[in-house]
Amino acid sequence: MMQLLLALLWTVLCDHAWGYHVLTSPDQLDSRKTYDYIIVGGGTAGSVLASRLSEDGRNQVLIIEAGGRVEDDLAVHIPFLAPSLANSQVDWNYTTIPQIGFDNRTINIARGFVLGGSSCINQMTYHRPSNGSWDHWANLVDDPSLSWEAVKKYWFRTSRLVSPVDGHDTIGQVIPSAHGFGPVNISLFSYAKPIHESIIETSKKAVDAKFKFNQDNNAGNNLGWGRST
Repeated sequence: MMQLLLALLWTVLCDHAWGYHVLTSPDQLDSRKTYDYIIVGGGTAGSVLASRLSEDGRNQVLIIEAGGRVEDDLAVHIPFLAPSLANSQVDWNYTTIPQIGFDNRTINIARGFVLGGSSCINQMTYHRPSNGSWDHWANLVDDPSLSWEAVKKYWFRTSRLVSPVDGHDTIGQVIPSAHGFGPVNISLFSYAKPIHESIIETSKKAVDAKFKFNQDNNAGNNLGWGRST
């Protein structure tokens, strides 16, 4: 199985507690070396998992990633250019089957074909699932450990709220208690345009619950208009 995986995938990242080595061909691997963990997929989840596992200096961790490295691609570094990465060399180019409810048209599903995965091709917006989504999932699989009450202590360990780049006052724009104390910094959208505030003020007057103002869509309810993080 190891030989099959290495034959199919061409970017290999070998991570150690004291550093890492990036290999671009399976031939560069030391066939005498063994690993405690082999992670297939160096996307968002795989990279984080490898980092956590390699915090223990006794672990040898190998990541196998199909895509390459694109440090020089400006569209990867500039969030607003992310839409230009669809159907590019860093996209798996997945397409749905014809959708009956979409006039039998197909839909492109952008997924990162690159070291870093889809975190390299998104617009760096941050939204967690609603409390209801977690609870629905737990009910579907009959596993209460997946409910929001069960997972929130772990979720709060992933990110923390920081001041926006433009330094504007965020009182009333976000709910600090809904955010955690993890290593990923998130903030409110900076340099808002007048039209953004017009939309917010209009939403505060809305009658339909789906389109009402939502102070923080990361506080458990995703419905309504609010400011992006």
